[in-house]
Amino acid sequence: MKLTLKLRELSKLLPMLICVFVSASCGGGISDDTGNDAHSDSDSDTDSDTDSDSDSDSDSDSDSDTDTDSDSDADSDSDTDSDTDSDSDSDTDSVGVGSCDAVGDDGTILLTEETNYTFHSSVEIDVATVKSNTDLNVEWGDLSTDFFGEAVDPANDIDMVLVSLWKMTEDELAENIRLDNLPVSASLGAIATYPDGTATSRNLYSFTGPGSSGNITEKIETFVDAESEDYLYPQDTHTFMLIGATGTNIGKNSRMLSFFHVDPNATETTVGLKDDSFNLQYTTNLADIPHIQVPANKADLTVDWGDMETNALGNMFLVTQITEVTVAHYSNITLKALDDDFLHLEELADNLWTGVVDAGWLMPLNQLVDTNGNAFEGIDGNGVWLVALKCTAQCNIPAPWSISILEPCSDK
Repeated sequence: MKLTLKLRELSKLLPMLICVFVSASCGGGISDDTGNDAHSDSDSDTDSDTDSDSDSDSDSDSDSDTDTDSDSDADSDSDTDSDTDSDSDSDTDSVGVGSCDAVGDDGTILLTEETNYTFHSSVEIDVATVKSNTDLNVEWGDLSTDFFGEAVDPANDIDMVLVSLWKMTEDELAENIRLDNLPVSASLGAIATYPDGTATSRNLYSFTGPGSSGNITEKIETFVDAESEDYLYPQDTHTFMLIGATGTNIGKNSRMLSFFHVDPNATETTVGLKDDSFNLQYTTNLADIPHIQVPANKADLTVDWGDMETNALGNMFLVTQITEVTVAHYSNITLKALDDDFLHLEELADNLWTGVVDAGWLMPLNQLVDTNGNAFEGIDGNGVWLVALKCTAQCNIPAPWSISILEPCSDK
């Protein structure tokens, strides 16, 4: 079965990697916390026939006739609220928000929702139904590309495979991923395995608590034995999530994910990650947002996001959660081209200057440095300049909450 989820107002990392956090209390294996703050407005029509062909929005194979459209309060197929089909090859097509007078006398650049970008996308998440009370075979050997088409060597690049259990339906879980709002109270914990490069599959009962090596087979069995009379995790209210990641830090560098349920009536005993387990389609509007005009060749400028109320994900902008500010420069590419290849903004940049935000909602740009330690020296009239605000510490999706375009003016 494919679970189809329409994502609106989702921002992108440079480059974007979807990250999914599990409960901080799962270090000792799957915990018994059954609290649930999750909510979802999405409707589901779920068929657990594991042998049928999918008729989802994409043509990829799946295990059900289900096409669940989880577009948060609407069944709209909205691909974008602002088209990105700009006809110009100019890097300065959009009208700026003003002259250098937009910069305060103290060099402050005020960032607003008006100058922020939006990211519109749809994803499909594979949902499998497998036999309960079984030492399932967990496979990732068929994985060759990640969420965003980047190559994956399943033996050498997958350092951690994580299975987490959530007190949510697949619709609720997908919706909370969309909203960057996975509540810890809805996580019942996680188990993990750490491949050594010699295998691309493991049996479920060999998994351990994240970061530990103890045998927890009996514990795992209680969570997959749906035949038990006192089973507490029925598939109509709970969902397992499978993640393959590079590195061993939970919530970092996830490469692919899928969902699964356990069912006594199912016959399938393998659950896995494939190239189409999670599919993403997207559009962005960098070519359409107004530019912020700032003095050329001046690094003594400060970005201020204190008045921002809504981030690019459509969520509340908690101004003190911004932990990084990055300026990116593209000397030979148009905004339209950046829209078309938005998933690779970092690789496309000629240079990136980044700084860590210690506190508050202000960042002096002269404190940003590139990978060689060279300080930012200001923008010029060559190409495209972007400034991005990122939440990297407390966010499930480590993507910029804001991206604005800077262009030079001459009256300051």
